[in-house]
Amino acid sequence: MKTKPIIITSLVALGLSVSAQANAQENAVERLMSSLIANAVSITQAEISREVQQNIANATYHLSLDDAPVGKVSVQDLAKADKPADNQADGE
Repeated sequence: MKTKPIIITSLVALGLSVSAQANAQENAVERLMSSLIANAVSITQAEISREVQQNIANATYHLSLDDAPVGKVSVQDLAKADKPADNQADGE
């Protein structure tokens, strides 16, 4: 009579131990994948940073302000510009 509960208990214990081993292996795989992904992300970040720096350096090297068009800017006070027009209208 006691053999049946002992057998059931031993099967449950065996199942739990197999499950624990599977979880341990899953954790090892999970750690490995996490490490590989973190390494790939850091390499990608470094490559992007290097490419951005290279593009900025190339743009700066090719930029020349000597060939830029030069314009002339003049500032005119609108209040003074309107007064002669008003005086001419009043004089007529």
